[in-house]
Amino acid sequence: MVIHSFPLNLSSGSTEADRTVALGRYLQSVAKLGSQDFIEFLFPRYLREKARLITEMEQLLRTHGGKPQIWAEDIRGSIDAIYATLEMRASPYPRDLCLGRTPGEATALLLELIGSYGELLEYWPDIVIAAKELRERGIRLAVPF
Repeated sequence: MVIHSFPLNLSSGSTEADRTVALGRYLQSVAKLGSQDFIEFLFPRYLREKARLITEMEQLLRTHGGKPQIWAEDIRGSIDAIYATLEMRASPYPRDLCLGRTPGEATALLLELIGSYGELLEYWPDIVIAAKELRERGIRLAVPF
């Protein structure tokens, strides 16, 4: 959801490397939000994504007339599970981030991961260039197996 919130105007008309750097910097800026600001940033996007998913599944049920029945039951079960999750106000974070952590710890970890990934993306074009230069000099960073 965070990557999908990347403003497209920040990447228009640029090279792939420029877009990668811009996305990395954007993710780092998101990671600098305080916990409450991050929750306010994320939650509306989370709700929109769940609404989109429910709408898409309901459309599939209508399109296929609820057939086959076993598939339709599975889809309805998924829709019910999404509603139940929303009603419980369950965390919008990946489940593995929440296990054994308080909500504040999960938020802090998610922000750290987003920031680290953003930093990696910011430097990725330079890493690719360096790897190519090393390869041209006969230095391989990995060996085929």
